[in-house]
Amino acid sequence: MTKQIASFEQSQTLTLTSSMHQSLSILQMSNMELAEFAAEELDKNPFIEDDNITVESSEPKKEQNDKEKICQTELRQTDLGPTTVRGKDYSSQDYLANIATEKSLKEHITEQINLSFNDSKDKIIAYYLLDSMLSTGYLGITLNEAAIMLRCDEKIIVRVLKTLQNFDPVGIFARNLRECLTIQLQNQEDTDYALLTMVQNIDLIATGNFKKLAKLCGIDIANIGEMIKKIKSLNPKPANGFFFEQTSYKIPDVILTFTNDEHVKLETNTESMPRLRVNLEYYLKIKNTVEKKEERHFAKTEVESANAIVKSIRQRSQTILKISKAITEQQMDFFTRGVMYLKPMTLNEIAAITGFNESTISRSTANKYISTPTGIFELKYFFSSSLGTTRSASDNVSSTKVKEIIKQIIASEEDGEILSDDEISEQLSKFNISIARRTVAKYREAIGLPSSSIRKRNKQMA
Repeated sequence: MTKQIASFEQSQTLTLTSSMHQSLSILQMSNMELAEFAAEELDKNPFIEDDNITVESSEPKKEQNDKEKICQTELRQTDLGPTTVRGKDYSSQDYLANIATEKSLKEHITEQINLSFNDSKDKIIAYYLLDSMLSTGYLGITLNEAAIMLRCDEKIIVRVLKTLQNFDPVGIFARNLRECLTIQLQNQEDTDYALLTMVQNIDLIATGNFKKLAKLCGIDIANIGEMIKKIKSLNPKPANGFFFEQTSYKIPDVILTFTNDEHVKLETNTESMPRLRVNLEYYLKIKNTVEKKEERHFAKTEVESANAIVKSIRQRSQTILKISKAITEQQMDFFTRGVMYLKPMTLNEIAAITGFNESTISRSTANKYISTPTGIFELKYFFSSSLGTTRSASDNVSSTKVKEIIKQIIASEEDGEILSDDEISEQLSKFNISIARRTVAKYREAIGLPSSSIRKRNKQMA
């Protein structure tokens, strides 16, 4: 009897572990991965149906096919371990390994964005510009348009764009041909300033005004032909050689809109999730018609699996929506006032609000997207580190925002009024931000701005 109890408890533990693993696997899937998974389950499991399709007319044929499938599959069905979902591990690595190996331009750029930007706000801007990129690799939106859409200073857009323009392939994110060629020349070991001047006056090449061009470049007219050859060796379309995803539109998991009375409405994007149901009536019919005990057992196993899958998909949707609501409430200023109002927010804070643990928050925000009037953003980008200030704990300033303020302070320096790190620290106190000189220096260096002595020298040389 004791053995039977122990065996039963072990069986229950294994079932629970497998069920939990399946639920977690489904939760961490992107909506594309979930659609792929659902399509495979529809094909494999005779008791799972697409809730959008009426099946009465084809049911007799389906019954026959599925009964045969039960008999055939039962022979090769193996025990499902706790680390599999219906015999297959649906990790993101396996999913990515099964798709085409040809890397798209946007995938190539995405990898570089993740390596180059450390904070949420910069990533949001970078991805917005990436989504606005043309198939040629040029930026398909003006800086002013981006600033208006993201509700931030155009200088911030410029700074992020400058980082993007250092990405591979060289010349990417240029706004026009001149800028594309200039970026390529500036990335060469020995920058030829005569060539840079020629590129800035490239219209003179088209009109054949070589005499004026030679004068502007400070070269002999006899050397014009050789320089034009060098310019022609540059790539006017830096995206060439990469597959450009025309259909790379991100499908949101949740949709945020504002009603006429300015209230926020947040809802699940039902178009992004599979609509599956369990056909219990068909299961009972199969159960009462099959004769072999093994076949009845297999049918029972399959219908239990179907129930678990449908339940996990429903729970995934509810979990993502609940977490999205918590994020929206915390980041309301971002949605109503712009990217500069992104607040510091941690996984732990959202966990405390929702009652989920941090790992669940992490799974629910990675590769999950929210559609807003401004654009589509990945949920995980709303998490940012915070910095201690003289304000109350609920009014902390993110390190991202402090860096932006430092940039603005330095950008507004007048000739002869270059500020030291100590003076910048004093300026920050006007924003109720109290940080030491060394912290100012650390953030200044992190955003690529030189010391006061170098800035002063650069001003004098300008």
